[in-house]
Amino acid sequence: MPDWFELLHLEHVDAWFDAPALALALALTVGMAALVLGSALRLPGILFALAAGVALGPDFANVIRPAVLGDWLRVIVGFCVSVILFEGALSLNPARLKRAASPVRRLVTVGALIAAGGAAVAAHYAMGWRWEIAALFGSLLIVTGPTVIAPLLRRIKAEKTVATVLSAEGVLGDAVGAVTATVVFGIAVAPRAEEFTAAAVEFGRIVLLGA
Repeated sequence: MPDWFELLHLEHVDAWFDAPALALALALTVGMAALVLGSALRLPGILFALAAGVALGPDFANVIRPAVLGDWLRVIVGFCVSVILFEGALSLNPARLKRAASPVRRLVTVGALIAAGGAAVAAHYAMGWRWEIAALFGSLLIVTGPTVIAPLLRRIKAEKTVATVLSAEGVLGDAVGAVTATVVFGIAVAPRAEEFTAAAVEFGRIVLLGA
């Protein structure tokens, strides 16, 4: 995509957007505005956030430039994901969660396996992808996330037990999906036997000790 600042001969303005602090401030401002707009229109704010990210990101307007954050980008993203999961966990009612433990357990185990396997098979045969890439795609689709589930539950006014099950799956499914995708990615990029063993060891380390 062309750089609109160069086309309009605004190179000095273009340099402003290389500042990490400005990139972070713009991202936070646009994200909050998208959430407010979604709340006002009674639609999931994530839809407006995604549209704004594409429009203002490096592939189009090139106003928000994540690359200028360098190694801090990974730290910031990890922190934000942790906050999202923490907030989602706080919204769960322990008593209701205990009563709904069985369906939640099936969703994050059997349900995740069916979703990942079905998506991988579909990607392999419909898109012609290699099994390694198809498996990685399937593992990524395990994740639903509280940012998607919570706005939908508020909109449809689901029954309390159903809402608890879906909310818990959104929170716990993120953790399962993240660990699974990490292991599958390691196997996909280096599927030799010794790398598979290393990936299995890493999987155990993440499960037992955390990332």
